[in-house]
Amino acid sequence: VCWEFKQRPRRSEAEVRALLSSAIYTTCVGTDLLFENEYCRAWDFYLPPGGGDAGEPHHHVLDYAFVYVAKGRLLGSHHDRSP
Repeated sequence: VCWEFKQRPRRSEAEVRALLSSAIYTTCVGTDLLFENEYCRAWDFYLPPGGGDAGEPHHHVLDYAFVYVAKGRLLGSHHDRSP
């Protein structure tokens, strides 16, 4: 998978740190943080079939894109567990 960034990041490192530190829930949105620089944070995200715990919410404070490399279905919910 290749990504091309067409512009500089819209937030400074200080702004990103402030967003991450002000999150209500954990900002760990995947299984493992694989890579991080001023442009992106790449996460590995693995759940076995039927896995995941809706009782452990996480907080997306930055923009995200998902790349699926295997067949599957991901169901999400809001912090109040509504779909």
